Amino acid sequence: MVVREQMVVRNHCGVHARVATGLAAIAEADNVEIEIVFGGRTADCRNILDVLSLSLVRGSQVEVLVRGLEATRALTAVRELLTGTKNNG
Repeated sequence: MVVREQMVVRNHCGVHARVATGLAAIAEADNVEIEIVFGGRTADCRNILDVLSLSLVRGSQVEVLVRGLEATRALTAVRELLTGTKNNG
């Protein structure tokens, strides 16, 4: 299963090491592949430095792609981490 969603980073500090670590933990816990696309670049969320290299700040609009059996659940966790909301929007 593949799910994708556009979202805006609302974390007041953007995506820093703790958030990147959280993304990696979601990917590992749900056994899914998570990618963030920003500015024509893609980061594999299992690689913390890859995510940090996107330099995402508050207000950055990203596309999140999740692949795997638990993709929907993982996308919800990613949305909560990046935007602070559980529902789309």
